[in-house]
Amino acid sequence: MKKFLLFGAFALLFSGFALGGSITIINSGFTFSPDNVIINVGDTVNFQLAGIHNAVEVSETTWNADENTPLPGFSLPFGGGQVTELTAGVHFYVCTPHASGGMKGKITVNGPSGIGDNEAGIGKINIFPNPTRGKFTLQINGSGSDQQTRLEIFNILGEKIADVPGFVSQASNEIDLSSVPDGIYFIRINDRKKIYTEELIKQ
Repeated sequence: MKKFLLFGAFALLFSGFALGGSITIINSGFTFSPDNVIINVGDTVNFQLAGIHNAVEVSETTWNADENTPLPGFSLPFGGGQVTELTAGVHFYVCTPHASGGMKGKITVNGPSGIGDNEAGIGKINIFPNPTRGKFTLQINGSGSDQQTRLEIFNILGEKIADVPGFVSQASNEIDLSSVPDGIYFIRINDRKKIYTEELIKQ
């Protein structure tokens, strides 16, 4: 059994978790705020931007290069607008005139069950006990023995509180969240093909 002791040093990131089916993204100078959000299929993203900023979906390669070649995805005019009916997966976007300066963000959309489609990816995820008092076991069934994945844990506000980039999805893994406050958390596992999310309650 692998053990990951995750201490409670909170990394306050510009990220948010959509509540009530919608979330709002604004611009703070020449950055989007929050610039990394997690929503569910069917949720709405509202962009409230200054007149010199827009939001255009791009590929991950374009996003990483701080470029602005658009995809056929969403494209909002200067001043912002509303994005609905995003498909499950990760959507990358930039401000067209300011992409070269790093004005960009991403939207992670979970499927209807909160878990990504399991084709060609990691297997079934089990978390127990859930609710937990702090320590719990995360078990993935039906995954390849060499499957490298990234495990991240977010609080209800979308703030990342833990990151385990070397997580291997092949066995039972004991995780310790004793040092974080009681509440609802989201376990997100990225196997570089799809993203899977499970809810965890600490009480």
